[in-house]
Amino acid sequence: MYVPAGTPLDERPGADGHERAELRLRYDVSLPDNEVLIDPVEHPHAKELRQAWSDVLYEDRHHRDATHLQIDGYSRDSFGEDDPITASAAMAAESAGKPEGRRASPWARPRPDDWALLAQWYGGVLDLGNLHIGGDVFWTVARNDLEARRFDRVAVLGCFDGP
Repeated sequence: MYVPAGTPLDERPGADGHERAELRLRYDVSLPDNEVLIDPVEHPHAKELRQAWSDVLYEDRHHRDATHLQIDGYSRDSFGEDDPITASAAMAAESAGKPEGRRASPWARPRPDDWALLAQWYGGVLDLGNLHIGGDVFWTVARNDLEARRFDRVAVLGCFDGP
């Protein structure tokens, strides 16, 4: 829900059946970590840099084990193979009747420069014995829609990992 600046807000009592939880904010690093965003010709050491970044992230397991909400920055998926912002741009072009067609390479134009990640929510891992299910939800928006505060045009994508 978009709440314009200056709108008065009141805390609701907890009698609506929903549990209340403390919300904590912290800063973190957000780096491009999707294969489609990094051209190996332009960045010949990208694979090694992505691996180093992955090692840092997974050494401090809170990045993927705990539920968290990321606002802005670069999206992250479990595999680092696709980018929801690029996917949103391609789906919008297709919906507008202007599909981008087959690109010469994953890094060929158009790049998703006119789209942004609003938020990414990771819900944690559901442990069902020998089954582990987890996933992310991504909210993306065209930058011109964001500037015009047209949040009715936000795209929602999901990426789930499990059996």
